[in-house]
Amino acid sequence: MKTKISPYVIAIAILTILTFFVMPLSQETYAKNVDLTKGKEGRAEIAVLRNLHTNEKIYLPVRIDKGKDANSVNYEVFVPSSILSYESHQHSDITGGVTLTITQNYTEKFSPEYAVSVSSSSAKWTKSDNTISITNASVTSFVSGYISGGGYLTKNETRSIGIPSLNYVYYQYPSWAGTYIIIDEISYQASRADSTLVRGGSSWSLGFCVAQGGQQSLACE
Repeated sequence: MKTKISPYVIAIAILTILTFFVMPLSQETYAKNVDLTKGKEGRAEIAVLRNLHTNEKIYLPVRIDKGKDANSVNYEVFVPSSILSYESHQHSDITGGVTLTITQNYTEKFSPEYAVSVSSSSAKWTKSDNTISITNASVTSFVSGYISGGGYLTKNETRSIGIPSLNYVYYQYPSWAGTYIIIDEISYQASRADSTLVRGGSSWSLGFCVAQGGQQSLACE
C-alpha cells in the first residue's frame, strides 16, 4: 500500500530547501548594502579606508545626526587607532583614533518635484591619539543631475587643506549654491572629505562621501 504524501508537506519541504540555498546570498547582499549605503531613502553615505601599501579596503560605519538647524546634516566616521596598524588592524581596541565630520547645509523644495540646493560643505578632523598624523586633507563639493526648471549640471570644486588644524571647521562654498538639483537615485548633491592617516609604518587614505540622492552612483574609493 502506497503512502500518499500531502501537498502541504511537499510545499513545506520545497520552501525549506529554497530557504537553505537562497538565504546565505540574501544575507551577504544585505550586509554589503549596510556597509555602503546606511541612511534613509534619498540619501547616501560611504566611508572607505584604504591601505596605501597593500590596497586593502575597509568600509567604516557612518553616524548621522541633524545639524544645528533643519537644513543641515552631520555625518561622522571614527577610525580607531588599532585599525591603522598594519600588523593589528583587525583588533577591536577603540581607545583612540581619528574622527572626521562632514556637514552639509542645504535647502529643499517639493514642487514641482523634489530638489535640493547645497549652500556649503564642511569638514572637521579631530583625534585622540598623538601617534597618528593627518595629511593631504581636502573637502570637495560635487553636483550631477537635472536642474529644477531645466538644464543639466555636473561639476566639482575642491578646497585643498594639507595638514588640517584639529577641531577647525573647513568650509567649501560651491559656485552653484542656490541651484536646485532634482534628487533621485542617480542625481545628487554631494560632499567629500579626503585625508591620509599615518601611524607608525602604516599609511591609509580615508575617503568619506555623503550625498542627497545618488544611492546608485556615489563612490568614494
